[in-house]
Amino acid sequence: MLTWLQALLGLSRTHALALASSVVDLRITQIANETWGVHAVLAHDAVVHNS
Repeated sequence: MLTWLQALLGLSRTHALALASSVVDLRITQIANETWGVHAVLAHDAVVHNS
């Protein structure tokens, strides 16, 4: 998610992390054999991107 935010918005890694900490949800998608699957979810309207 951080790499994607950097590429999309032209942010530094530090700024992408700061943004992600407030707008990205982490969701547990599976638990199997003591391994957790976690996905980062960014809402469509969480950031405005002007091309």
